[in-house]
Amino acid sequence: MASKMHWAALFPPLMVTSFCPAQSQVSEYQAKIVLIEKLTRFVEWPNGGLPGKAFRLAVIGRTPFGDALEDYFASHPIKNLPVSVEYYTDPGDIRSCDLLFVAHSETGTLDAILSRVKARPILTIADTPGFTRRGVMVNIIREGARMTFEVNLDPVRESNLRMHPGFLQLARIIGHN
Repeated sequence: MASKMHWAALFPPLMVTSFCPAQSQVSEYQAKIVLIEKLTRFVEWPNGGLPGKAFRLAVIGRTPFGDALEDYFASHPIKNLPVSVEYYTDPGDIRSCDLLFVAHSETGTLDAILSRVKARPILTIADTPGFTRRGVMVNIIREGARMTFEVNLDPVRESNLRMHPGFLQLARIIGHN
């Protein structure tokens, strides 16, 4: 139990993000942007790191973030790299990226999206119920006034990404252990 408390203390926005009823969706998605950045701290990409001069973050579908994604990552590097943000509207457009956020609008194309990134070192993140069971690696879940997350270990293993065990202790694990 002490170990779990230690990890929760490292990034409290992950586990206890409160929202007042008057706060807008923008505030929720701003919190999710911070959460995404913090999650990357506990993921290791294969072969000793990330290729390239920038961390490539992509969003597929109708972005729920508005301009907040670019605004935040203009001053918040990931893995000591500047962040380049790309947007895709079609699974066939997905190129090389390090992190892919799958918007809720892609419920009908999720299988095609996941087949494009399968077994590649691309961290997939969503915030749509059921997406983890379908193969997204990390799903941000809002439970009342707090945010938590699910992790599907099967695609994580296939991609050769490594997630810190302390991080996994905080998650609801989906898939084989």
